[in-house]
Order: sequence, then structure tokens, then C-alpha cells
Amino acid sequence: MSHVIRIGEAATPSDVRPLPSDLDAVDENEVRCFDPESSAAMVLEIKAAAKVGDSLGGIVEVIAYGVPVDSAATCTGIANSTDYSPAHS
Repeated sequence: MSHVIRIGEAATPSDVRPLPSDLDAVDENEVRCFDPESSAAMVLEIKAAAKVGDSLGGIVEVIAYGVPVDSAATCTGIANSTDYSPAHS
């Protein structure tokens, strides 16, 4: 699942994450932001930038649900490390 977490200076709270069941809500949002308050702020940022002929950058977060922990270790090359724990994934 992907969703926008920042456009310009407008950002979602760091503890706000959509669940797989929230995909329809993210898809229906005009800026693909799960948090309604942040989404409104992002839209205002976009409109303000457009008004002066500017554009904005943004950040999209991708969340993979249901991925086995060992998959992350294999992909990152830390599977054989003694430091490996689920916190690394």
C-alpha cells in the first residue's frame, strides 16, 4: 500500500499509518493521504504554490503488510548477521 505522507511543509503525524482495509479511503483521497487533516493541509499547500506558479515535492510511503520477517533479512543481506532481529526489518 502506498500513501502520501508529505507535500511541501504539510505532513502526516508520524504515528498515522493506514491498514490494508483502508485502501479504498486512500484511493478516494485526492492526494492519496490517509489522514484527513493532513490531506486538507496538503491541498492548501498545493493551491498556494500553484497561485504563485510554483510546484511542490512530496514523500510517498510504501507499506508491505504480510511479509515474513525472514524476507526482509534475505533482501537486506543481514540474515547471517548476529545482530539480526525483527527490529531491523
